[in-house]
Amino acid sequence: MTWHHVGCTPKELLEHSLWVNGPPFLLQSSSNWPSLLDSVKDLPERRSVALIGAVCIDSSSNCKFLNSFDKLQRVFAYIYRFISNCRAKSAPLKGRLSVEEINSGTVLLLRSIQQVNLAKDYGSLSQGKPYPQKSKLVSLRPILGSDGLLHVGGRLQNANLDYDTRHPILLPKDHPVTKAIIVYYREKYWHGGSQALLAALRQRYWSIGGRKFVASVINKFVRCFRMKPVTWEHVMGSLPAKRVQPNPAFLTTGVDYCGPFYHKAEARNKTAHKCYTAVFVCFS
Repeated sequence: MTWHHVGCTPKELLEHSLWVNGPPFLLQSSSNWPSLLDSVKDLPERRSVALIGAVCIDSSSNCKFLNSFDKLQRVFAYIYRFISNCRAKSAPLKGRLSVEEINSGTVLLLRSIQQVNLAKDYGSLSQGKPYPQKSKLVSLRPILGSDGLLHVGGRLQNANLDYDTRHPILLPKDHPVTKAIIVYYREKYWHGGSQALLAALRQRYWSIGGRKFVASVINKFVRCFRMKPVTWEHVMGSLPAKRVQPNPAFLTTGVDYCGPFYHKAEARNKTAHKCYTAVFVCFS
């Protein structure tokens, strides 16, 4: 048998003086014993750093209520209530949802969408880094609002309007939630045209590529397609023959006669003379 963790074999251990008698200084008087070992210096504390990679997932894309923005708001309002009840030390909230909870749930919904679909722009602004000039949203001058959402910067900061009107919330292009919001405004404003719907939508939200997206959403609804107004074009009559057939100049002539006008020569002490004007107009 071989023991790799023992420095010697059992036979050698029985004959080893250190095992039987101990260290040599124990056989001497205590005055000859060596001094105590130096105290070990305090080592600096080294805390382990655990690196965790968090992956943002668009939780709204898996929701079965994607076709209804009202239901989406209420679902995320209940999620917000659950998070608040877990953090609160007081009695948990119960009963019907309040307006504040619905608004907070809507912010939670839109924030999760922006963090996934506008990740580079959201990450740069949330970390205080310079905004990437190669971004497609640089013309909108996006800002990060106090609610943690990306808003359009624009030039209406000093306008006497609501905050959401001056700085609409950015919505990603061709996203199911963006479509649900457009459908919600379509029903709210009684199936208006694309221009009216886009103007109402931009009072609070700014959909990237919104003009084409709104038109594509409206054209898919049969009722909106049927109610789309068509500009009536009046059928013009034929031009008269005298306007389209060539004739010699001044074959048909109109005369306009006016006067008198008084004309005075440049010479001194000359009297004024009456003048008349005749205007001949060609009607050929």
